[in-house]
Amino acid sequence: MFLRPFSFLLAAPLALASVIAAPGPVAIRESIAATSSNQEGTSCACRKPIIRKEWRTLPFNDQIAYIKAVKCLIASPSKSHTAAGARTRFDDFIGVHLIQAPFIHFVGHFHAWHRDFVSIYEKTLREECHYRGAQPYWDWSLDAVGPNYTHFFSSPVFNPIYGLGGNGNPDNSSIQTASVPISPGTGGGCIASGPFKNLTVNIGPLNNTHYNPHCTRRSFSVEQVPPLAPSNIISALSVDTFLDLMVRAEGNFTNPNITIEGYHGAGHFAVGGLRGSMSDVAASPSDPIFFLHHANVDRIWAEWQKRDPARRYLEVGGTDVPFAYPFTPNRTGTPVTLRYPLNLAGDAPYHALAKPIVVRDVMRLRTSLLCYDYE
Repeated sequence: MFLRPFSFLLAAPLALASVIAAPGPVAIRESIAATSSNQEGTSCACRKPIIRKEWRTLPFNDQIAYIKAVKCLIASPSKSHTAAGARTRFDDFIGVHLIQAPFIHFVGHFHAWHRDFVSIYEKTLREECHYRGAQPYWDWSLDAVGPNYTHFFSSPVFNPIYGLGGNGNPDNSSIQTASVPISPGTGGGCIASGPFKNLTVNIGPLNNTHYNPHCTRRSFSVEQVPPLAPSNIISALSVDTFLDLMVRAEGNFTNPNITIEGYHGAGHFAVGGLRGSMSDVAASPSDPIFFLHHANVDRIWAEWQKRDPARRYLEVGGTDVPFAYPFTPNRTGTPVTLRYPLNLAGDAPYHALAKPIVVRDVMRLRTSLLCYDYE
């Protein structure tokens, strides 16, 4: 997601790798069998996919229903116990991302892992909190327009009633979550308005897995918005190879000949600034807007795939070593293939959100496993 993975990665205990090597099963995913599909990605078992829509296109009642479902997760007790400090179902998702963070950014399975992660979140909202819709997405390119991007933070997604609330309270004393020197932003404290005002989560920040109640923070930073502009997304969709899309999404900070800031990290930093939860490489799902942001990152990948389905539904690349090829040409690792495992385990193999699958299982949206699409 950011440069932080690598300061965090280098300090991560070697024991962590053995702990998360073999995640165990949970009930939310009943079947992990790969589904046979045609070239359009439609499975016989997915006749009525749920359709993910952009937040501002949802009727007000649907926006309220989604917010209510997220609050249900926040109020429900932990089931997967993905981290020692997890107390709620919402914490379970923070825990998995926190534990897996050193292994899922700037790697070949970044897109696939997060597609699976957001899909499980979506299914949990529907199956445990009676949400009837699909996971909405936030198309930030619609807001990253105009002189100096001054209207970005007036996006409907930040509405205090029909959105996820606005900026954090001014606070420059909280812990720095961003791993790179960026603008501190205009907040830094607990969310100040909306349905998630003063939201409390129990694990994090950073790589803390122990019980540590604290508020979700935001610090809007307009300096981070430019990579989200429509022209950059159009450019990303025009690239020919998946390796090129990886770099457009995550950016490239190691090759002096390439100076690309990815739209994925920009979306995090624009909301999180220097001290916000969204800028925390490990615990960024502490902010509910994480899932709308990542649904949009997934939508861009899906749109790119659909432009050449015969090839791109089978195209993966890169390695499992962060910042290796294509980010650093001479750094290698285990190649990510369609058979590469996607790990949703927490701090022990039996503390997992879902049974393990492989990259191939999430390459197409309209299958029995995922069964969703974008409008």
